[in-house]
Amino acid sequence: MTTTFIQESNINYWDKFDGSIFLSKIFSHPAKIGKIALFSIKNYHLTISMDFDIPDFPDNLPEKWKSAEYNMCRTGITCNDIKDLKILNLPVHEVFTVQINRKK
Repeated sequence: MTTTFIQESNINYWDKFDGSIFLSKIFSHPAKIGKIALFSIKNYHLTISMDFDIPDFPDNLPEKWKSAEYNMCRTGITCNDIKDLKILNLPVHEVFTVQINRKK
């Protein structure tokens, strides 16, 4: 299954989104957009937020996180001003391929 988010330009890495400074700090390399494991979806009128795990694991963890023995990188995306969105039977805890394309 492929999920497509619309943005004004092609984006291939999670840390290239505006406001994604945090990912640039915990990864020493760009985290490639591709597979995600969907964890939750929240819908707020014209906004939708999705939380998911990505297969890349940060290699520059803050000291306070190193002893926690994390084994997954959980992040998310929020989309605003959504029009004509219909989601049916989208299972959470499934692995999807994400592609982000330029808005036409």
